[in-house]
Amino acid sequence: MAALRSIGIQPDAIVCRADRPIPDGVKRKISLMCDVDVEAVVAAPDAPSIYDIPKVLHAEGLDAFVVRRLNLPFRDVDWTRWDELLRVVHHPTDEVDGRAGSASTSICRMRTCPLPRPCGLVVRQRREGESAVDRLGRVRYS
Repeated sequence: MAALRSIGIQPDAIVCRADRPIPDGVKRKISLMCDVDVEAVVAAPDAPSIYDIPKVLHAEGLDAFVVRRLNLPFRDVDWTRWDELLRVVHHPTDEVDGRAGSASTSICRMRTCPLPRPCGLVVRQRREGESAVDRLGRVRYS
C-alpha cells in the first residue's frame, strides 16, 4: 500500500483474495492500516466457479459500497437469470460422451507435459462449453 501511496494512488476499496473467508477483526486491521472504510475491505474467498464470484462480492457488500461511493441510484439486484446460469454450471441436466487425444492437447504450449491428459486450459474450456449447453461432458483420454 505504501508503494501505491508514494505515487499518489489511494484506494477507495480493497478486495482481498483468500482461500477462506476473512474474519472481521482482520478486515478492521486492513482498514486501519490502509486508511479505507471497514465496509470497503471485501473478502473474495475461493469459489467453486468463476460464475459464483458476483454473488460472493454481493454478499460482501462491494456492489452497494460502489453504488453509494459513486452516488448512483440504488435498486435491488434480480438474481433470477444468474441463478439459472449457476444451476446450469453446477448441475447440468444431461451428459455427453467425448474423447480427448493429442489434437485437443495441442492447445497447451508446453514443450513437455508429463500429464497424459489435457492441461488446465483445455479442461476449463470444456467446462465453459458444458455450461453453455447445459450438459456434463464425460471425456476419455487417449
